[in-house]
Amino acid sequence: MINTRFWNDNFIVGLNPLDRYLFLYFLTNEHTNIAGIYELPMRTIAFETGLDKEMIPKMIKRLEGRIHCIDGWIFIKNFQKHQATTSEKVKKGIEIESAKIPSKIKDKIEKLSKKRYPMDTLSRGIIYPNENENSNSNEK
Repeated sequence: MINTRFWNDNFIVGLNPLDRYLFLYFLTNEHTNIAGIYELPMRTIAFETGLDKEMIPKMIKRLEGRIHCIDGWIFIKNFQKHQATTSEKVKKGIEIESAKIPSKIKDKIEKLSKKRYPMDTLSRGIIYPNENENSNSNEK
């Protein structure tokens, strides 16, 4: 399910239409899962989106900070935050999917999760206008 506020997100508004399309693809393709971390080869991305295989890595680079491609795996940052994590079924689903991720990919994701990007700083304004924790970020 895609939140209708997706189209008003500062990050999304700043993307060109093809980058928005690719971002939306990463959220909605049939390979995604409740953990937001899944294996997806470039050739599959190119085939399913119709995008040029040589352009996709450049596009992913522009999505860096939100989407990461790690050795053939896609990691959607903050994906799990937007799940109904109060549900035990959802928590169990995330655990099951997370168990399928190779440890070397998990290690790289952990390092990325600790890295801060310019878009994470307050000087760039609200990143997720629908999250309570950032609702007053312009006042801080």
